[in-house]
Amino acid sequence: MANTNLVTTLKRQRVISWNFWRINNPNVHIDLKGADLNEVNLRGVDLNEANLEIANLERANLEIANLERANLEIANLKGANLEKTNLKGANLKGANLEKANLEKANLEIANLEIANLEIANLKGANLYRANLEKANLKGANLKKAIIFEVGFFGANLKRANLYRANLEKVNLEKANLFEANLFEADLEEAYLYQTKSLDIKQLQLANNWEKAIYTKAKWDDDTDQLFPVDEEANKAKIEEIRNLTEGTVKF
Repeated sequence: MANTNLVTTLKRQRVISWNFWRINNPNVHIDLKGADLNEVNLRGVDLNEANLEIANLERANLEIANLERANLEIANLKGANLEKTNLKGANLKGANLEKANLEKANLEIANLEIANLEIANLKGANLYRANLEKANLKGANLKKAIIFEVGFFGANLKRANLYRANLEKVNLEKANLFEANLFEADLEEAYLYQTKSLDIKQLQLANNWEKAIYTKAKWDDDTDQLFPVDEEANKAKIEEIRNLTEGTVKF
């Protein structure tokens, strides 16, 4: 469980002292498992590689904090401020990030599998190669977010805002896109096989929808890309979409 001395120091919000101590003690393992840091101001704190598993950080201020490679599995970050926070490579599996502010946060290669991001603000966030398999992003704001090569397999993106989001090479297989805003989102090479509730009108508002993959695909290790198993079937699906002027298409 959490080191009580470390928790006490953080609760006193002595971030400058804490960061100085970490510089001088780089090999000390930061164990904050289960720590209660509810509403604590930790702006700019250095918690890289810290263990914050099942910690309570509800409504905590972690703006511009360093949480690179930190373990936040099943942590409670509901309503937390993570604006411009470095979460590169962090483990957020099953974490509660409902209504959290992640604007311009760095979530590159982070694990957000089955995380709750309902109504979270991810505007301008970097999600490059992050894992969001089966994550809940209902009503989340992903406007202008970097979503290149992200895994959204089975994710809930119902009414999510993906305005101008870069969805190039993103895996959206079996994802729920009901009423999601795809205005000017880039769908080049996006994998849309068995995507749920995807409306033709949503596609018409997106960019490069005709370059997406709508049929079953396979991974090519040599080119590090997905390719349709049946190229002709995918071309036929694209042509079908092109010819539609109204109605709903489910893939």
